Amino acid sequence: MSQENMGVIRGLYEAFARGDIPAVLGTLDANVKWQEAEGSLYADQNPYIGPGAVLGGVFARFGGKWGNSRPGPTVFWARERR
Repeated sequence: MSQENMGVIRGLYEAFARGDIPAVLGTLDANVKWQEAEGSLYADQNPYIGPGAVLGGVFARFGGKWGNSRPGPTVFWARERR
């Protein structure tokens, strides 16, 4: 993964940590295809197509159930492709 892509991912998780959902949605492509893990509470509407679908089907539902929980890794790493 390039350093540029790593910066995008870090920025995404920082926005999540701040609760800045508009910034998170702004990072997503207009045609994003979001797939929740099989067995997840939110997999019932898979796939979510577009930021609006992700907002309503995942983020709003997650926030309503889990409150102030914020996803995010504690370590970022990338392996250079050869």
